[in-house]
Formats: sequence, structure tokens, C-alpha cells
Amino acid sequence: MESFIRTATEIGSMNELQLVEHYGEVSRVLRHLRPLSSNQVAERVVDLYRRHSSEVTGVMDAALRAHASDIREGKLPATCAILLAIPESYKTVAVDERRESPGALVASSTPTGRDGSPPPQAHGPTAPADPDNTGGATGSDVSIQGTEQRTRDARKGDGTLLDQKRLVSFGTAEQYLGITDRQRQKLIKSGALRVEGQGQNRKITAESLKIYLPPEIPN
Repeated sequence: MESFIRTATEIGSMNELQLVEHYGEVSRVLRHLRPLSSNQVAERVVDLYRRHSSEVTGVMDAALRAHASDIREGKLPATCAILLAIPESYKTVAVDERRESPGALVASSTPTGRDGSPPPQAHGPTAPADPDNTGGATGSDVSIQGTEQRTRDARKGDGTLLDQKRLVSFGTAEQYLGITDRQRQKLIKSGALRVEGQGQNRKITAESLKIYLPPEIPN
């Protein structure tokens, strides 16, 4: 869902050339819809992409306005599409900057006594060991996590994602590296991945992706 919303948002900021370049599969139909010319087909395909983007982003914008109070009060579940529509950078930058700021105070989840010392240990039954290192997740949670990881790995190192492209979207970069949105942000911040463009037009260079993870050579 998050990728679906992000893609619709990115399409809205692309011009005709960027759309056709990014979605190379468009070229496969240009000469096969007679009696329309290639230019006419391209114009209609681009219009279809734009209408899709406008409809999706319009719905999300209306939902954000309608549920502004719910967002502020934290009433929506973390999996709500309205929250997924908010760029990850808005959720993490403030926290990262606070942690990296010299002398910044970072809240601790460990309770302390009035003098700042740790409280005495409570006597009672201890929590059961976690031999499978699942962090207390249930079987269904672990299964979902495994499925998500396999989905990310499906096209990891797939050179066709980068073929004849100088720049690719964040979503394509995540597919190629088999990583999450947050992991991609960390790689950009560390300088491992190079970004060009401004605002919603920011993209990652294919060259930096190939340097970080050379494409797999098909058998």
C-alpha cells in the first residue's frame, strides 16, 4: 500500500518524457494500436497515468484533511493508509537530528527513581526465554515478516531494473537492493547512494546502485 501511494505521488511530479523513460514498458504498445500513431498512443498512456495519479492523491489528500484531528491525537492505527501516505522523512528526520545534536537529551524507556538511580528489581516470575529470537512476535507475525522479506528479495540485484537508465525512483532502488524505505534513507544519508533532483523529483543514480550492489549475471 505504501509503495502504491508513493508511486502515484511520484507520477504526479513527472513530465511526459520522465514518465515514458521511467516506465519503459510503455514503448511496447506504441506501434500496436492502429490506426493511432505512436505519438497519439503515448499521449493517451501518459494521460492514463496522470488520471490514476490524480485520483489516488486526491483521495489521500481528502482523507488527510478529514482525519487531521485523528492524526494529531494518534487515534489511527500504524497500518492506516492515511499514515502510510506521509513521507517517511517527516517521521524520522526530527528524531535523527535530535539524537545527533551535541548535548541533546534522548528519552530513555528505562524507569528511574527520584534520584535518577534504577529502581529495585521486582521479585516475581521472569519472562520466558526467546530461543527463536523472534522478539516476542507470534507465529503469524514471523510468517508475515518472512513473506515481506522474500518479496523484497524477489528482484534483488536484477539488472533489468536499471537497464539504460541513469536515474531511478526510490521504489525501484528499494526493489533492486531488496531493502525497506528506512534502510534506503540510511544509505542515502551515509553517502552510499547518490541522489539527484529536488523535492518529489529526487531520484537515485543507477551508477551508485551498481557500485553498492553489482547486478547479478544471469545463468
